[in-house]
Amino acid sequence: MFGTALKSIQDDSVTIITGDDDKTLSSLDQVVPAVGMKSREDLKSKLKEKAIPHAVVGDALQALRIMEATEEGARAAREQ
Repeated sequence: MFGTALKSIQDDSVTIITGDDDKTLSSLDQVVPAVGMKSREDLKSKLKEKAIPHAVVGDALQALRIMEATEEGARAAREQ
């Protein structure tokens, strides 16, 4: 979702900010953030410390085309 910021992630929902509004999206199984332009090693270690299941995919591993990165993300989501 372009022009959207992720505010928080709960057990089965996320809260996002679009413009001046907060919106909660619920009944979610998984959240796949696709943000930024470079690898975030600090996020990986924080998720590991908190024992939050995660997978590092796409350009965080190696430069890929969008179709390859999307497929890799989808595969990782199915395996979680």
